[in-house]
Amino acid sequence: MADGALTGAQRRPAAAGDRDALALARPALLRALRQVWSPEATAPAGPVPLEDADAFLRAVRRHRLAIALAPHALALGWPAETAAALHQEARRQQLAALRLIALAVEVVPALEEAGLRVLVLKGPALALQTTGQPWNRGGGDLDLLV
Repeated sequence: MADGALTGAQRRPAAAGDRDALALARPALLRALRQVWSPEATAPAGPVPLEDADAFLRAVRRHRLAIALAPHALALGWPAETAAALHQEARRQQLAALRLIALAVEVVPALEEAGLRVLVLKGPALALQTTGQPWNRGGGDLDLLV
């Protein structure tokens, strides 16, 4: 396995404090995503107030949504500090996705050489199909159907 790649077993479930933060951040997160992903929207419709910026950022990290939200942070009316944190997290998620791509490039040919048929599922493969960029959704692990 490539250095820095996470497996599903390494991810921890949300602790009680994280669940509280996720619940607190959920309304703002859903409202922001509706504005950003709305098929008829060309830009966010207006500010999305954040009740607790730290809780919101924890929710964004947990659900790996920084890449989707960071480009719209200022248009959504979030403070520059929150926008900067989102951009930093988006970069971290993009690098994680690139590590997964590198892992797939290493593992898939090795499995195929061993006579196994392999299909890369979700993660970078799905991001490439849906957005045109394999790093447009951060990933935590590499899902393979062998």
